[in-house]
Amino acid sequence: MDRKTFEEYLKIYPNIDKEIKQTESEIERLKNVIREHHFQLIDSHKIPGVSHVIEGVIDAANSALQYHVERLKLLHETKAKMEKSFTKLTFEQKKIIELRYWNGQYRPTKWKDIAKRLNYHEKSVERLYRGIIDIIMAS
Repeated sequence: MDRKTFEEYLKIYPNIDKEIKQTESEIERLKNVIREHHFQLIDSHKIPGVSHVIEGVIDAANSALQYHVERLKLLHETKAKMEKSFTKLTFEQKKIIELRYWNGQYRPTKWKDIAKRLNYHEKSVERLYRGIIDIIMAS
C-alpha cells in the first residue's frame, strides 16, 4: 500500500471495525445480486432489450464487488499495521496522529495548530509525523 492510501485509511482507524463490518456486508449483498440474478425473472420476450440491462447490472455488481474486496483487504492491512506499530510509538507520537486525524472533523488538523498545542515548531511536528508514518509503514 502506498503512503497516501495508507494515510487515508489511517484517518478512519478509530472506526475501522465498523468499516470492516460494513464492507463485509456489502460484499455479501453484491455476491447475492450476482448469484441470484434477481433481474432475470423478467420475461425478456415481453420487454425487448432487458437482457442488456441485466448484463449491465451484473457487470456493475462485479466491478463493485472487486472494489469492496480490495477495500476489505486494505482495511485489514491497515488495522494490523496500526495494532502492531502502536505499541512502538511514544505517547507524543500517538498524540500527533490523534490530533492530526482523529479530531472529529472532516479535514485533518493543520500542522500549525498541532504544533501550537504541543509547544513545538511546525516543521518539527511535520518531521516527527513523517517518522511516525515510516515506523507504521515498516510494520
